[in-house]
Amino acid sequence: MPTADGDESRLDLSLGKIVGYVAAALLLYSGATRFETDVISGGLRIALGVLALPFVRAQLSTSTRVALSRWAKVLVVIFIIVLSDAVLGVELLPDRLSEVLRELLV
Repeated sequence: MPTADGDESRLDLSLGKIVGYVAAALLLYSGATRFETDVISGGLRIALGVLALPFVRAQLSTSTRVALSRWAKVLVVIFIIVLSDAVLGVELLPDRLSEVLRELLV
């Protein structure tokens, strides 16, 4: 798309897109590292990381004709992260809780 000065080689990087790419990279990394311990939790984060990519979100909004506001997208991301942590397993919760308490008391 040409800009006002006629330069077509400029990248369209807005703050929202930069944040989207950074969030996607963090989610993909988090999902890949978590995938070793829990496949479902890691898989949810990897899927969320792919969906967080700006060009994937743009494709989805044009193909499904559903447009979400920025805050709705943030809430969906937070919900899926919480869900992926909940899927990690209730059996690990007491171990995690004791580790957190030990760290706080030390």
